[in-house]
Amino acid sequence: MYEIFIQEGGFSFVNAGQADFVYPEMPNLLDFMQLSNEKMFYVQSQNPEADFQTFIQTQTVIAAAGGLVQNEDGDLLWIQRLGKWDLPKGHVEEGESTLVAAQREVQEECGVQDLTLVSKEPFMSYHAYWHRHLEKAVLKKTYWYKFLSTKAQKLTPQTQEEITWVGWKPLAESKTLKTYALIERLLTEGF
Repeated sequence: MYEIFIQEGGFSFVNAGQADFVYPEMPNLLDFMQLSNEKMFYVQSQNPEADFQTFIQTQTVIAAAGGLVQNEDGDLLWIQRLGKWDLPKGHVEEGESTLVAAQREVQEECGVQDLTLVSKEPFMSYHAYWHRHLEKAVLKKTYWYKFLSTKAQKLTPQTQEEITWVGWKPLAESKTLKTYALIERLLTEGF
């Protein structure tokens, strides 16, 4: 599916006849941000991939990168930000590759120093949010990389980014945490 997440919901471009609830037309991003905070909506299409790409091209897209980091026991690295469970990620700086940005963000947000890349092919996601500086709805395209690390290191939350906790959670517990719909999908697709 071709999905854009918004908080606990979002919308997806699907083949005609594939979904129960269908939005009747090409979505306006701001309208969807107001409608779909807690549920998924579907846009029927004869060509979901092409319509998804057309929609993306009409939006302001901001690049971000993050990490799905596991330790030697298979535990997953988590942060808690603004009362929600999340994974470390952040904006790609000018001139920076998405891989370098993912490594930097994990290191900055969690204090992790030893990261070993597992796969060079990232999982990509889209998340819509209101950008307060641009004063408009934007899409964040995040490149998620898998890393390995060791748990025998001091983890430090980046408090200036409003991260209040960082630590390891077993994978089974990770899949039950109250988090964003995007992160839930990432855990389903990424592991």
